[in-house]
Amino acid sequence: MRCGEFRCALLKRASINALSEPEALELIQRTKKLRNQYTDVLLKIFPQFESKALASHYRDIRKASKTLSGEALKAYRSRKSELKDYKTVLQEALDTHFYNSDERKGSDSSKST
Repeated sequence: MRCGEFRCALLKRASINALSEPEALELIQRTKKLRNQYTDVLLKIFPQFESKALASHYRDIRKASKTLSGEALKAYRSRKSELKDYKTVLQEALDTHFYNSDERKGSDSSKST
């Protein structure tokens, strides 16, 4: 699904001129940068997921984190806080700028830690 089909909150704001195109592009770039930073940390801990679309494998990553040992466990523990920070900031950016308020309400009750 493409952005124009989804009609995210950012696109809606831009379509009513509540946000300029350069501002929208800047928000998109910042959010993509956050996603890439989060992904980089994940792949340092879980290199086996490098060739996969991570968004569809977060559940597998959570399961894999529970079976880590040795150096992999050490890497996970040393980066767990950093990973959590990136995830929090990324989720806030998505909630604030991209998810529509109706979708946010529905997703709030289904959030897991």
